[in-house]
Amino acid sequence: MKSINPKLFVLFIAFLFSFSIQAQKDTITTAKPKHKKVGLTAFLPLTPVQDYTGKFGERATVTGNWGGTRQKLFDSGFMFDVSVTQSWQGVLAGGKTNQGAYYGLVDYAATLDLGKLGLWGKGILFLSAQTNFGSTDLMSASGTILPVNFLNIFPETETSRTFLMEYYLMQAFGKKVVLFAGRLNATNFLDKSWFANNPRTQFMNIGLNNTPLLGGFLSFSTYAILVDGTINKHFSIAGAFYDAAAAPGNYGVPGGLFNKWGVALDLGVSWNVKPEAERNGMVHISFLYTNKKSTDLDNPFLIKDAIKEALGGAPLPTVDGNSLMNITFNQYLWKPDTKKASDTDKKDDANKKKEVQTAAYGFNKRGMGLYARYAIGPDDRNIFNSFMSIGFGARGISDGRPYDRMGIGMYFFKKSDALNSLPGNLLQNETGFECYYAAAITPSIQLGADIQYINSGISNVENPFVAGLRLMIQL
Repeated sequence: MKSINPKLFVLFIAFLFSFSIQAQKDTITTAKPKHKKVGLTAFLPLTPVQDYTGKFGERATVTGNWGGTRQKLFDSGFMFDVSVTQSWQGVLAGGKTNQGAYYGLVDYAATLDLGKLGLWGKGILFLSAQTNFGSTDLMSASGTILPVNFLNIFPETETSRTFLMEYYLMQAFGKKVVLFAGRLNATNFLDKSWFANNPRTQFMNIGLNNTPLLGGFLSFSTYAILVDGTINKHFSIAGAFYDAAAAPGNYGVPGGLFNKWGVALDLGVSWNVKPEAERNGMVHISFLYTNKKSTDLDNPFLIKDAIKEALGGAPLPTVDGNSLMNITFNQYLWKPDTKKASDTDKKDDANKKKEVQTAAYGFNKRGMGLYARYAIGPDDRNIFNSFMSIGFGARGISDGRPYDRMGIGMYFFKKSDALNSLPGNLLQNETGFECYYAAAITPSIQLGADIQYINSGISNVENPFVAGLRLMIQL
C-alpha cells in the first residue's frame, strides 16, 4: 500500500481526539434566524446556507459574514457558497491492488432570488459548478462494480476538470406547484433520502447514496423540465421530461437535444408531518422510461472498465427503450424532545445557541431513523436489473454534539439472469456494507471516518476491505 499522506494522518488523530473532548453543555434549540426572509428562499432550500452570522465555532461557514456583507447579499436575493470535500481511502485487503488515493472536490453554488431582486416574481435562478483534483485510482483498485467513493465520478472521472453542472430557472405558481427548467441533477428530485443522500457528509459508497440503476436513464447533469406539485401535506407528485444522452463534460448533446429522451413520474406520501412529530416518515415511488438503447455501458454510476473486463469482450445485446421503478423509504424512529420550552427555559434563551441554518442540516434533522431503497428494471436490457439498500442513519443523537452524523448500511446489486448465457462472464451479484461517523469540529467543518467491506461483483476479485477519511469544509 502507498504511504499515507501525513497531513491526513494528523487529521485522523484529531478526529479520534475530538471524542475525548467534553461534550458541550449548551442546549441547542431550533430557532429562526434573526434575518427576515422573503421570497422563495424562505421555504425552498436551494442555497446551501441561509444564515452566515455567528462566532467561528458556531456558524455555518468558515469565512463567516464578511463584515456583514454576505448576509446583506442573501437578504437582497444573491447567494454564493463554496465547499471543499477531501478524502483519503485505501484498499487495506482484497481488491485488485492494496493502495490508497487522495481525492478532492470543490462545489460552487450561486442562487439569485429574482423576486427579491425585483426582476421576476417567485422565480429563482440557480447555478452550480464543480472542480475535482487528486486521483480516482481507487475506482479500479477496489475491484468493485460500484465506486467506493461517490464523489469520484463528479464532475467526471478525469481529474483537474471544472464543469458547470447545473443552471436552471425555478418558477413557483402559487404555493403548491414549482417548475424547474434547464440543466439539473434530476436524482436530487427522484431519489431523496434523509439519511443516505449526501456523499460529502453521509455514506461514501454510491450504493448507499443513490439507486445506481438511475444512471442508465439520465446523468447527474442533464437538460430537463420538471414540475413538482404538492397535493396536500401528505401527498406530492412530480413529473419530468429530460435528455437521456446529456452528460457532464460537455454542453452539447450527441445527436442533438432530446434525440434520446426520457420521462419520469414521482409519487410521494408523507406521514406525521408536523414539525414536532417524533416519528415522521415518507415514501417516494418513481417510474422512469427512456427511448435510448439499453446495455450500452453508458451508466456513469458504474465502473465501466471493470464490467467490460469481466465480460471478456463479449458483445452485449442492445434493446431500444428501458424502464425502471424506484422506491425510497424514510422513517424517523427517534427525535429529541421538540416540546415548547417552559417559561423558565425562555428566560435563558439569551444563553442558548440557535441551530445553524443550512439546507443539509434542515433536510437531515436531528434524530435517528431507518431508510431503504428498492429498484427493478427489465431483465433483458440491464446488466444489473435490480437493487436494494437498507440502513440506519442519525444526526445529533447527543445534545452535546448536535451536528455529528453516523450511519450503517448495506446494499445488494443483482446481476441480470440474461448474462448467464454469455461465455466467460465473470460478473456476479455485488453486496456491500458501510459504516461511518462524521464529527463536526464546527458546524462548517466535518471530519469523518469510513469503513467498507464489499463482496465484489466480479467473481475473480478478492473481496475488498476499504477504509477512509473525509473532510468537508463549508467556506
